[in-house]
Amino acid sequence: MMRGGSWLYDVPFFVSTFNRSPGRPWIRKAYVGFRCAKSL
Repeated sequence: MMRGGSWLYDVPFFVSTFNRSPGRPWIRKAYVGFRCAKSL
C-alpha cells in the first residue's frame, strides 16, 4: 500500500477505487493507506 509517501499517486487511486466499489471493506484500507502516506 505504501508508496514511499507518494500520496500524490494514492489520491487518484483512492478516488478510482471508491467510485468503482463503493461500500467495500477494502475502501477503508485504501483510505488508511492514503492518510499514512500523506502523513509521511
